Amino acid sequence: MFFSCLYSLYEYQDIIANGQSLVLTVNEQNPDKLIDELTCLCDKWAATINILV
Repeated sequence: MFFSCLYSLYEYQDIIANGQSLVLTVNEQNPDKLIDELTCLCDKWAATINILV
């Protein structure tokens, strides 16, 4: 279900597993909205988010 939510993000491009981390590649059309969506999703699943620019 978590991955389905990630894939459904409008800005989603790709996701790669890197050890125990996931690297999500997205378009930067609306970064503030995307950060809010990712924060909400990660809070729901008790996941940690680190944003790399």
